[in-house]
Amino acid sequence: MELAILRRINFAKRSEQLPDLQAKLFEDDAHEDLAELETMLDNIGQQLTSMSGQEHTPRTPSRMRLPAELPSVDIHYTLESTTCGCGAEMRHLGDEVSQKLDYVPGTFSVENHIRPKYVCDCCKTLNQAPVPPHIIDKGLATTGL
Repeated sequence: MELAILRRINFAKRSEQLPDLQAKLFEDDAHEDLAELETMLDNIGQQLTSMSGQEHTPRTPSRMRLPAELPSVDIHYTLESTTCGCGAEMRHLGDEVSQKLDYVPGTFSVENHIRPKYVCDCCKTLNQAPVPPHIIDKGLATTGL
């Protein structure tokens, strides 16, 4: 029983409370931090209102392109048919090019996978050749690398 009483004295809620003077020190720091945060938020709000009048520029991809001096191989993919399910002929919209880095012992090369896009003007559907399977999804490496 004595052990339980001593544990209650040492580990009770009262033993974890801060003295009044120490709690006041933290209050001063908290007020200073809140004032600093309010000024930062005001500055950000002013920047956002000034930026709202500007045009939106599209972001450029963060991944760097592979060097142009590497030898490259173009691999073209095609659709089985260019007729839509509704029976209309699909129009060629453009090509999607994805680059992969390949390694043949002694040399690096670039594989350009070119997949055409076709769109149906009648039913507004988009068809594209399927993506070939890769070792790492959305990665630059091929099986040779």
